[in-house]
Amino acid sequence: MNVAIVVDTSGSMSERDAGMTRSDGTPMSRIEALRESLVPVMDLIEEDYQTSLVEFNSSANVVHPLTEVDNVARSELKGSVRGLVAGGGTTIGGGMRLGMETIADESGEKTMILLSDGKENEPPYVDNVLPEIRNAGIKVFTIGIGADIDEQQLKYIADQTGGDVEIDPNIEELRRFYFELAEDAQNRQTLSSAEERLDQGDRIEDDCKVDSSCEDAQFSLSYEGSDMNLIVVDPNGNEIVERGDVAHREGGAHEVWSVKDPEPGQWNYEVEVIQVDAPQETLTQATADSTVDGELFVSDDLYEATGLLRIQLLVSEGFERYVGANAHAEITPPSGANDDIIELSLDDNGSGPDDITNDGIYSGYFHPTEIGEYEFKTIVEGGEYEELKREFIDHVSVSTVIDSPAKPYQSEASYFDIIQEYGPLAGALILMAGVMYTVLRWLEPTNESV
Repeated sequence: MNVAIVVDTSGSMSERDAGMTRSDGTPMSRIEALRESLVPVMDLIEEDYQTSLVEFNSSANVVHPLTEVDNVARSELKGSVRGLVAGGGTTIGGGMRLGMETIADESGEKTMILLSDGKENEPPYVDNVLPEIRNAGIKVFTIGIGADIDEQQLKYIADQTGGDVEIDPNIEELRRFYFELAEDAQNRQTLSSAEERLDQGDRIEDDCKVDSSCEDAQFSLSYEGSDMNLIVVDPNGNEIVERGDVAHREGGAHEVWSVKDPEPGQWNYEVEVIQVDAPQETLTQATADSTVDGELFVSDDLYEATGLLRIQLLVSEGFERYVGANAHAEITPPSGANDDIIELSLDDNGSGPDDITNDGIYSGYFHPTEIGEYEFKTIVEGGEYEELKREFIDHVSVSTVIDSPAKPYQSEASYFDIIQEYGPLAGALILMAGVMYTVLRWLEPTNESV
């Protein structure tokens, strides 16, 4: 895995509108916020991955060449980030091209992380460089910083390369995005994740299943500051400590444990609050480098006609589909808490919402009953790897509620139900959309998202 981090150090990055404050309460500049938030990311990058750091203003410059990450390289990268200063014009295309050149000739997957306000005023421009980026197979994840962001530009870059975007995040949103970004940019798989608000004396526990396909496991904690501990316990009940196959990294607001060749079974981890001045949002996550991966698609293509969202979880191992597992969705409604989670089975049996038996696509229909944003957490378990458990999350906003949904969201219903109730045209539309959607998944199983 090769990651190029490309950062904007132009004069506009000196503006104090990043939405973050220093310890004395004064506002940070964009470049200060960039430095403050990017340093912890270095601890989320696993050893043996290769990372470079490129800055751009009126021209582009390699701050740190592509280097295989270890403790020394990680420390050097953090020092390079802390030394970034703002000044000059802006050539986003120039920064992207140089970032590409640091990783283009390397084997393995290639990813770029771009941090900028999105405004360019000097060549080469983004449009001149994007074809090269796409041809090199590089995904670009963009982060917009500041109050005056060219949102359309940053979204365009991410969309054109298959990446993702975060615009003007507050500190909690940025920490959450970095967690997701560290997973996506390194092609890691989520074993479990949680977000909790913790106060003095609180203690939370979580667990995950590590299977024999996992070459490593990473347990990470991110919080606002103060003093918290992340404790990890292996399947034998032993609290892990730093040693040859276990690495430990921490900073002022994060902590990471990395385990090479972890023992299969249930791992437990907990967060212990030592001292906080006020309740804090905390993020915990367990990820792995595994051959089993998946993509979650929540489609609203026929929502207006049927009142149904279609959930499809595509699970694969390498170039083969992963079949014989059990899958379900845990859906949190806009007004809901943990007690309001809706559980829904996802099937790969060729009936109801599922088109083809044993094709590794686990499907279900869901009928929203309120307006707002829903969280869809899908979980797949078992199959060839008995201990396997993976989580995949997506969010979908619903602006209208259809009071009388079509019947096929019930797993035992057939397409004839909707034909009888809504007429042959509606039934044909759903059948045709289902077939086309499945064909597209077969043709491009990893390149599309909804």
